[in-house]
Amino acid sequence: GMGSIKDNASGGMYAYRTSKAAANMVTKSLAVDLAKDGKGIAVAAIAPGFVATDFGGSVEKMESWGAKPVGQATKGILETIEGMTMENTGRFIMVPTDGGPPKEYSW
Repeated sequence: GMGSIKDNASGGMYAYRTSKAAANMVTKSLAVDLAKDGKGIAVAAIAPGFVATDFGGSVEKMESWGAKPVGQATKGILETIEGMTMENTGRFIMVPTDGGPPKEYSW
C-alpha cells in the first residue's frame, strides 16, 4: 500500500504517500484510545489494493495497468470489517489485487 513505509521501494509521490501514512497513524492511535474505553469498537486501516477507478484517468486506463474491479476491493473490505475484533484492532490490512483474502500488511 502507498501508506506503508516498509513497502516503499519506488520512492516518489511524496504528498500522496505522506497522507496515507498519516491516516495509518490516526487509525493506530484511535484503536489504542478506543480499546481503553471498553466499548468494544475495533479500528483498522484498509488498503483496497490497486483498484480501477476514474481517479487514475479512466477505468480502462487503470485496468490496462493491472488494476482490478471495484467489486473485488469491496468484497475484501467487507470481509475485513466483518472479521474485526478487539484482538485484531489497530492493524493495517491489505486487500490483495490478485483477489486473495485480506491480510495484515506492514506499516
